Amino acid sequence: MSAPAQMRLRNDQAALRLIADNSPIARSELQDLIGLSKPAVTDLLARLERAGLIEPSGLRASGPGPRAQLWAIRGDAGATAAIDLRHDLVEVALYDAAGRERVRARREHHSSDTLDTVVAALEDACAESGIAHGEISEAVVGVPGAIDPATGHLLYTPRFLEWTGVNVVELLSTRLGFPVDIENDVNLLALAENDLRVEQGITSAVFLWVDTVGLGSAVVLQGHLHRGNSGGAGEIDYLPTPDLAGPVDHGGASDLGGALDPVTILGVGARYGRSERSARDLIAACAAEYREQDSARAVIQETAARIARGAVVLITVIDPQLVILGGSYIDAGGDLLLTRVRDEVDRLLTRDRTGHLSWARQAHRDDAILTGAGQLAVARLQQRVFARGSLDN
Repeated sequence: MSAPAQMRLRNDQAALRLIADNSPIARSELQDLIGLSKPAVTDLLARLERAGLIEPSGLRASGPGPRAQLWAIRGDAGATAAIDLRHDLVEVALYDAAGRERVRARREHHSSDTLDTVVAALEDACAESGIAHGEISEAVVGVPGAIDPATGHLLYTPRFLEWTGVNVVELLSTRLGFPVDIENDVNLLALAENDLRVEQGITSAVFLWVDTVGLGSAVVLQGHLHRGNSGGAGEIDYLPTPDLAGPVDHGGASDLGGALDPVTILGVGARYGRSERSARDLIAACAAEYREQDSARAVIQETAARIARGAVVLITVIDPQLVILGGSYIDAGGDLLLTRVRDEVDRLLTRDRTGHLSWARQAHRDDAILTGAGQLAVARLQQRVFARGSLDN
């Protein structure tokens, strides 16, 4: 590639990224952001429009004189999919190259028909959106667990037994007909949360998710998700906690996941005379009765101490700016449970480790995994679509 062509490609890619991030955008705004002359930007926009990558997107009033033409990424330049794969549900969202969500579809499933359900949900989404299956170039799939990058095997989850010892990445990619990237569900939750925190100047955060279906955590460093060497960064479910009551597993050591298992938490409640039927109900009731009932205070405090054990490990190793707590336990306990967890961490760690630490509850709710998968899928689609700029024209 000649030097002028290389320069044009770099300008095209920079302009496309700026248009995607600031859409819709006027030529004068793009000119200020990219630092090129008015004629150069005018020519660049014309090239990108001829290449089918951008399109006019209305007019913006700009005081006296002609109104400014606005530009946006063409949605039909490509399509991608986000898939949230849970133990009982498959949810699919389709996105276009402009980053717009076009449709969502969901189907219930059972462990023996997971793959068929994923395909069927994707076809439902295609039929409703008008996006042909063949237009989808890739997908990001959120799963409870992590993928071994060497083998493609699903780790840290017993929920999809039919995939044990199977290269899940290869299996899904072959069946769906396009490349698939499988990502840990809590990592995707963290991505969705991180997108909300960027404007706050947060560049390092840990996300701790405590739920009736499991325990997980994720790490964001310098604004980017940290997956670790094997994809298991933040997997504290198996953290040995021999001093906490819980199921004995993994070589005879009690682990943090067991110490926060719903059955274990119900056992905590039973020790204090509580009789709620689910861990979530127990935590919600105790949070509501915290000021009136000694048993409620005891359950909240013990649950908080167990959650704090995981938070302390993450804080000590990562030293983040922010700790985000999420999952059904935190939803049930609300700000009270978060405060008790924070107080327990303050008790366990020195002030120099916690004095500048911020805490927050998860902002996204039921669609957080799909939202995070969609962000990742759109970013990869746009990277591919923008890669050649207007070089073919």
